[in-house]
This record gives sequence, C-alpha cells and structure tokens, in this order.
Amino acid sequence: VTGTISADNPEFAFNASVRNDLLHLKFNQHAHKHRMSCFKKGNECRAHFPQGLQPSWGIEWEDSNEVDWDMVDGSPRRVCAFSVLPERTFGDQYMNTHNRIISNLIACNNNVQIGDIAHLFYNTLYTGKDTQRDDAQKWIDVSTSFSKCIVREARRRQQEQEASDGIDGVDTDEEPDFLRGLSRLMSGVRSHMATTTISATMAHLLSTRGGSRFHFSHDTQGLPISQLEALEAGEDISYYYRRSKAPDSETVEPWPESFADNYLLR
Repeated sequence: VTGTISADNPEFAFNASVRNDLLHLKFNQHAHKHRMSCFKKGNECRAHFPQGLQPSWGIEWEDSNEVDWDMVDGSPRRVCAFSVLPERTFGDQYMNTHNRIISNLIACNNNVQIGDIAHLFYNTLYTGKDTQRDDAQKWIDVSTSFSKCIVREARRRQQEQEASDGIDGVDTDEEPDFLRGLSRLMSGVRSHMATTTISATMAHLLSTRGGSRFHFSHDTQGLPISQLEALEAGEDISYYYRRSKAPDSETVEPWPESFADNYLLR
C-alpha cells in the first residue's frame, strides 16, 4: 500500500488483504504480552498460547486425562480428552482458532471450538457465573471516593468547630446532622446495590439475546431426568398426544410424544 493508511486512500480502502490482516490483528490475535486474566489459573497461559507450528491439522489425544462416564442405560464408557489442532505456520503462534467468514461479516473476535458435551457443561456453568465483583468494581470505586469526600468534609467541619469552641468556650463533639444522615444513606445504598450491579457489556448482552449471555443456533431444553429414570425403570411416564397426517394419506393419526423419547431418539 502506498500513501496514507486511511479510508480516503483507495489502494488501502479497497485492499481486502490489508484490511483482512488488520482485522485479525485487532480481534483474533492473542496479545503476545498476555493479560492478567491469562494467569488466573496458574503460571501458564490458560488459553495455551503461544502454540507450536502445525504442518497440517490433526487430533491430539490426552491419554493422561481419561474419565469414566455412566451412560443413560447404566453402561460405563471411558472417554479421553482431545484437542483439534489446525494448521499453523510462522506468525500463527498467537492466533485464535477462528472463522474468517464470520470475522469479515461482523468484524469481531470469534473462537471456534469443536462442540462436545464439555463445552455444553462449560456454557451451563458460565451462564450462572457470578460476575458481581467485576461488574460492581467501578461503582464501588466511585462510591468509595464519594464516602472519603464526606469523611474529609466531616473532619474539616469538626476542626472548625473545635477551633470555634476554643474561642467561644463552648464544648461540643456533635457531628453535623446532615453529614451523619448522608453517610448512613450512602451506606444503605451501597450495601443494597453492590450485589445487583450489571455492567454495560452484560446489560447489552442480556437485552439483545433474550436474557442469555450466549447466542446458540438452537434453543436449549431442560434435561428430563425424572422421565429418563422412570423410563429406564419401566415405569409409566407422561406423554403429549399429537395428531398428524400420515405420509401420502389424508388419514389423521394420533401418536404419543415425550421429552424423554425426544432426548433419546432425536
């Protein structure tokens, strides 16, 4: 690109290669100096960056991380954790696994992972994650600063009162009623609101995604534990009776539907 890097420069504005590189550098490139959150689980980056060269894509099986699952029918199953490793050349050591089409369309970061039961478990836990400490931190900082201003003002007035008492010969240690009442009011407001603060980012997500932190391609459904247990034990379960026409026929036939059957046979 020759000339200035700006929207007014046609060579830059319409150069898809340059704009694509800047897009991924801004949104999909992991910071090479990392962030504090990278090491909240230990001395290594929790996102596993930087990653080594990968001549071609492959699957890495973690043989040391095997667990036993109890299936719905009661049979055991041993599963092993694995990672899908995409191709990585020089310069890709800090690049997130992303989808180029999604990045180009909506100009944001996206982290593509293989969908398995572990991710669903993670999403379930993250949906109920308590973020009050982070969300309320800015509000608490402002509230603390305001409280310190009240304390300083109270001390200043007390010093002035003590100086005037020495002159007038009147001894009083009473704190001004206004400051005392304001301090109590702010203490009550802070204790009431410190646990109900929602950050601007979270409020945006909740309002645009129907009250959820995530946006999925399909709606979620509750897991019918009681129906599955009853079905496994051979007990009667509840059904919804549906009516539909048989294929290539005008005959309307009723048929039973249950959440347990949908879960097992979907």
